Amino acid sequence: RCNGTNYKAVWGGEPELQAMSELYQRPIIVYCGHPETGEAYVHAEYGKGFEKRKDVQPVRLNFYQYGHYDSAVPVRPTASNQEYPQPGQIELRLLKLLNS
Repeated sequence: RCNGTNYKAVWGGEPELQAMSELYQRPIIVYCGHPETGEAYVHAEYGKGFEKRKDVQPVRLNFYQYGHYDSAVPVRPTASNQEYPQPGQIELRLLKLLNS
């Protein structure tokens, strides 16, 4: 159980990212900045099997020290990221499937 995640000093990590990838059936790519150059590199990937799906885009996250993650969203729209579902659409579809 994840009751502790309601508290500010408790957060998720690798197991939660893997679970999110499986729940939403989307790959998750985590980027970090190189400590010397600052250049971004792929730190971790979850749900590699879902990358073959053409109907979803990966969730992209930036990882910072002390376990902090931020969404990594492209600054300008591109053909690939214009197809992102609106927030909550995936959750509503999953709830409909569970309730049917």
